[in-house]
Amino acid sequence: MTSWLTALRIARREARRAKGRSALVVAMIALPVLALAFAAASYDMFRLRPAERADREMGAADARLLWEYDGRVTQDPRGNGWATEGPPAARPRTEAEVLAALPAGSRIIPTLEGYSDFRTASGIGTVGTRGLDVRDPLTAGLATLLDGRAPATSGEVAISPKAAERLGAGIGDTIRDPDRTRSWTVTGLVEFPDSLFETVVFLPGAMPTGPNTSDSQGWLWDAPAPVTWDQVKQLNQRGMVVFSRDVLLHPPPASQTPDMFRSSGWTPRRSASAAWSPASRSWRSCCWPARRSRWAPAAGGATSASSPPTGVPRHTCAASCSPTASCWARSARPPAW
Repeated sequence: MTSWLTALRIARREARRAKGRSALVVAMIALPVLALAFAAASYDMFRLRPAERADREMGAADARLLWEYDGRVTQDPRGNGWATEGPPAARPRTEAEVLAALPAGSRIIPTLEGYSDFRTASGIGTVGTRGLDVRDPLTAGLATLLDGRAPATSGEVAISPKAAERLGAGIGDTIRDPDRTRSWTVTGLVEFPDSLFETVVFLPGAMPTGPNTSDSQGWLWDAPAPVTWDQVKQLNQRGMVVFSRDVLLHPPPASQTPDMFRSSGWTPRRSASAAWSPASRSWRSCCWPARRSRWAPAAGGATSASSPPTGVPRHTCAASCSPTASCWARSARPPAW
């Protein structure tokens, strides 16, 4: 103890003699520690925890479904990517068809995502659209009503703050399509924490239709019990992609993750495309990082390795498909997910 007191007295004496040197030593130690602590705290704040991600992706639902394929689907447990050997479905599934494939006691609501042209404050522009009944409790966490009320009729919409700025509209105002043939009254301001972009929210059955619109449909699933990984794989056999809250919170072991997602280390985002394989004469679907694009529709009608199906944009595939292979998406907008 005496040696420690002696050392402290000597250190204090040296610090008082050379104040500048002492301050420099303290700064050289403290500043890197402060910078690392700030970086670690910032990273932790910006990285969503599994429960937070589930709330933003599916609201209060137990799972979110996408059923756009007729063949068996192979998916990442987190729902980040998927692949299928089956063709895209010829038509959207109905609510009755989806419920028939789910356990008794299930409840679902549709959620559509797309884009459409509107008259804006500066002319005509493309704005993202959502078909979602924000009044339903299942949307809590997925969508937040900031002001006003949710749309209740086909002639009403809610808009995000970014869309309000782009369209030059607020609560009580009217927005119109480019031809001025349709109009909608803005009843509220809404925010999607997972997508802070320009968004116009309609009731699911009131989404705009026309040549300059696109939408794809998913479902929020209120299940009678948590949706397990075994249930997800069973629904995969029917062509469903399932993003489950329970699987996200309690992921299966790596040994149960499909090889294409376990070995590549690639983490795609909620998009998929369908490609025709001349060798096997079958459709193959694969995933690529989500991005919004405007590709010109193909002119020809042939389906081969070098030309996409008529009217379908072309993309370059990744992950489960060869990086040099060409795939064709069913729409220019990634599917609702």
